[in-house]
Amino acid sequence: MRYSKIFSTKIVAWVAVLFVSSFAQAQEGKSILERKAAVHVSGELLDPFFDFYDGFKLAGRVNVGVDYKVGQNAAIGGKVLLNKFKSYPHSAWAGNDPFTVVEVTAPFGTGFDTIPLTRVGYTKGRGFELSLKKFRKKKQGFYPAGLYYEFGIGLHKTTFIGFHFTTSDFNNDTRRYELREVNEPERTATSMSLAFKLGKQWVMDNFLYFGYGMSFRAHIPIKPLDETPGVDYGTGIGTMFNQDVFGAEWFTTYVSLGYLL
Repeated sequence: MRYSKIFSTKIVAWVAVLFVSSFAQAQEGKSILERKAAVHVSGELLDPFFDFYDGFKLAGRVNVGVDYKVGQNAAIGGKVLLNKFKSYPHSAWAGNDPFTVVEVTAPFGTGFDTIPLTRVGYTKGRGFELSLKKFRKKKQGFYPAGLYYEFGIGLHKTTFIGFHFTTSDFNNDTRRYELREVNEPERTATSMSLAFKLGKQWVMDNFLYFGYGMSFRAHIPIKPLDETPGVDYGTGIGTMFNQDVFGAEWFTTYVSLGYLL
């Protein structure tokens, strides 16, 4: 019985090798115009200016997708969008993290002290987008090379893993600054997106291509961004959504690498 399993495994392995080899040889014989599909991966840089230009942070995303040719100058496709980045940045010009430096009451007045974060907050995004890509015929573009524009519609789920930090609030009754612990809960937001992209692609050989471009994406929440009354959230989910989703994606830039099938 053991030998028969080993023999069967070898047969399956040989069949797989022969299939992949035959597929590769068939692909090698195709010209660029004969190739109808592609897989691609891209790195996308979200808008680096945070909270209406009050801070600066670098936040990226990875997109993995497929395209299928539907004409000499058009392709339809789908992609998965994945990102994770720190919810609040070190401000490039303020020089400190807003959740580690707080104002406290000192023995001879008020001052500033550093209280380490208990937990760093992150924004995690998962999404899927369908797209139509049109290459500009007037600019000698044809799938998959040349200048193009792209329309997309997507569905996204964003999870805000909240910060756990200590802040300092002024108590009007005691006339003193008092430390207060804030433990932001994990919250989620679901949204639809509409995207418009401008880009350019070059075919580097018979099957690899490289591209770059910029995109404009608007997010529309599917359900209200309400909070549970009576809970201290630190920063509301509406503010989080505007900063890390709507505000971060209104303008992005990207580079991509693809493989023609």
